[in-house]
Amino acid sequence: MDIVLILENIRSAHNVGTIIRTANFLGVSKIFYIGITPWPQQESDTRLPHVARRAQEQIAKTSLGAESAILHEHHDSINSVLAKNSDYTLVALEQDPRSVPITSLDPTGSLALVFGNEVSGVSPETLNLSDVIVEIPRIGPKNSLNVSSAVAVSVGQLRLLHEQNQ
Repeated sequence: MDIVLILENIRSAHNVGTIIRTANFLGVSKIFYIGITPWPQQESDTRLPHVARRAQEQIAKTSLGAESAILHEHHDSINSVLAKNSDYTLVALEQDPRSVPITSLDPTGSLALVFGNEVSGVSPETLNLSDVIVEIPRIGPKNSLNVSSAVAVSVGQLRLLHEQNQ
């Protein structure tokens, strides 16, 4: 099972760094940074040097070197990612009337998991493009998780489900 992450308009470089480290640990093959999501500095970086350097410094604080060990790309919108990766099932993680529990998925093949902005979540446009919308079943009274925690729970859950179905 191949898993890639799509991080849509995440604001915090520290969240991004934690996600990178978690993704590396859980065997995610690539991360796509969309819109305003900070991304690790790269050779062909088009950002102003001080902007790229600052993002790199903040990401490195929590990724602890994992940013250099995972493939990544930045895109202005999700459309260009989807055009080049049409063989992936697009799975958005969001609380939405259309969402199903992540535990109901049969994770096979290639999955592209979309995680959205810390406040507003996955954009309505991306939700409409998604093949399936899932949510993590809630047990306690709090109705949301930090985006980096949501990545850890989701990818871990999908890995466990995949192993159980083998």
